[in-house]
Amino acid sequence: MEHTDFETAFSPCVAAFDRWEIALPADSGATAVEIVPPQSQAEIRPTFLHQPGVFTYDYHGYETLAPSGSPVLCARYTPVVPGQHRFTVRQGNKALFSASFEVATGAPDRDFVKVSGKDSRYFALQNGACFCPVGINLVGPDGFQKSAGREFALAQGKDYMGLRQYESWFRQFSENGGNLVRLWLDNPYFSVDTGVADQFDLLQFAKLDGVFALARKYGIRLKLTFEHFRVFDLAKTENAIFKKDLALGAKTCGSGSEWIEEGGVWQEDWQKKIDAYLARYGNDPTVFCFELWNEMNCFDASFEKITDFTARWLRYIRQRAPKNMAVNSLGSYDDPAFTKWLDAFKMEEMSFQQLHRYLDQGAKTEICRADPIAFVGDGIRAARRLDRPILLAETGAVNDCHTGLFRFCSADHLGLILTDEVYSPFFFESAGCGHIWHWNSYVEPNNLWRYYRPFAKLVEGEALDTQNLRARDASNEKAFLLLLEGDGVVYGYARNRSDSWYRTLRDQLPPEPVASLKVELPFAGKLQLFPVWDAETASATLAGNTLQVEGLLHGFLFKVRR
Repeated sequence: MEHTDFETAFSPCVAAFDRWEIALPADSGATAVEIVPPQSQAEIRPTFLHQPGVFTYDYHGYETLAPSGSPVLCARYTPVVPGQHRFTVRQGNKALFSASFEVATGAPDRDFVKVSGKDSRYFALQNGACFCPVGINLVGPDGFQKSAGREFALAQGKDYMGLRQYESWFRQFSENGGNLVRLWLDNPYFSVDTGVADQFDLLQFAKLDGVFALARKYGIRLKLTFEHFRVFDLAKTENAIFKKDLALGAKTCGSGSEWIEEGGVWQEDWQKKIDAYLARYGNDPTVFCFELWNEMNCFDASFEKITDFTARWLRYIRQRAPKNMAVNSLGSYDDPAFTKWLDAFKMEEMSFQQLHRYLDQGAKTEICRADPIAFVGDGIRAARRLDRPILLAETGAVNDCHTGLFRFCSADHLGLILTDEVYSPFFFESAGCGHIWHWNSYVEPNNLWRYYRPFAKLVEGEALDTQNLRARDASNEKAFLLLLEGDGVVYGYARNRSDSWYRTLRDQLPPEPVASLKVELPFAGKLQLFPVWDAETASATLAGNTLQVEGLLHGFLFKVRR
């Protein structure tokens, strides 16, 4: 069946791991496209209504998105093998149109990410190459309050630089070795919600399409978080950003317990929303993982309902997008009572484990109030499991009880807090670095992007999942010395304890250099240093299997290979 009475537009040739797309008339009745790769099983991709858009930018740099033409039915597919692919457009079981497209050889580093089959504490590409996430939270672009055109007068709504701001962030992050970015799909910039449960703003999807294009350009994977709201009643939250209004006809949703009820109308309509995203972005290797919620233990429902919801929807997403991973997240682990949540979330359905933890002098858990390296190690030990990777997926520094950006961050131009939170998780057997928050109020204004480069260089090209790595903490009262020891390789982080935020930023005292630091390694080998700070005065030598460090001012990363 090569002919039909409606027109189609599709890519005649793409590279493996790139997106193939077909566009059909909105009234064609097509429900799915079946693609048959050479010598492989068929994959069926659902159609979705797509509203093309065009982006423009005014002299302020503000972005406008406008519709471009009428909506069309689309289907998207990511090929993984070269050769001719046959496809058939279907309306239910009825074939409407058949044709083929060619797939060229693609870049192997664009392959899908999964849990490694060699060491389940780490990630790997489908082709077997190890993948170490170097990630950050960039959940939404900056919104700027609209001007009313009079001195100091503000209008309703916000303006965004949007995709151009994302390109700036992605470029800087990628240049310094970054490869993973987290987005909030319900951020006001991205949100497709209309306030009516089963109706979505189709044009809004064009913004996420634009970010996907930038991610491919800069070699970045995306973690897509569906929701972050917590309540439907403003009286139940201290912060209005966590409240959601939702209606269906004359009915409004009154509580989280009502919304989360399995089989209820709100869950049925949420499935439509999830399906809309999975149709567009499911089984796309640019997606590192789908994340149900930001910090779902804060949602207005019982412990049991939240864990049931999590298991149910993780199964659903992994069934509909089996080539992508799926997870959920918990709030900052700063209260001993939250340990039960960490344990409950070690469920079979979770592709990997996550931890959120911040420097917070108001935390109920004392270890969170001072040294980031100490609370990172403590948190990862509590949250990890042997059969899944773990990531410190949110970290940073806040004023007491998360009441805003930590007051000393603006003065932290050396990234003292960032480096300890970004680097140290790896040395406690995390699958990657820590993922900082406050990207637009700490990382960007202090130009801290450069501090990702030393860590990225440390792990570049390393097959972490074949090295049998084990953490060893050789710290003393003068310095943190974190070691990750494996078969023929040792990774290390040496850090002067006196170069802390509370001494250098709060008390305005210079760090006291550590005169001498010595540690026995499991073998002799070649020492490679990865400098972090320009002012570092330390020298490091390896005599036999003894690492000797003199004059440690700030710190450095290193690697020893037998």
